[in-house]
Amino acid sequence: MITSERFLMLTGTVPNGILMFYLILAGSRTVKGRIEIDRERCKGCGLCIVVCPKKQIEISDTLNTKGYYPATFQEAEGSDAEIKKCTGCALCAVTCPDIAIEVYRQEKDQAKETKEEPKED
Repeated sequence: MITSERFLMLTGTVPNGILMFYLILAGSRTVKGRIEIDRERCKGCGLCIVVCPKKQIEISDTLNTKGYYPATFQEAEGSDAEIKKCTGCALCAVTCPDIAIEVYRQEKDQAKETKEEPKED
């Protein structure tokens, strides 16, 4: 498996805009996110796996209709779920050459409000 450090060594560069975008979002703890990967568009190149800071993306065990093993998003579960949750940084979507990843962001305060049901007196 190629780690993100190894990828940077191989390519020798990181686009400044992407790095700055990630650093700004990484400092903000008010955003949570999720991604959706289009299985039929994905060719399983693995670039999204390399750049994901939370390591939530992996290659699927099943083939798509084109004969590729596409990437899949794994929701965080267990005791370390809060640490591993997707931040919505969009590094995977920016890196994807097939434009197969959609990123959805939601502030944590908004997420709590939508989960709470209005109380009737």
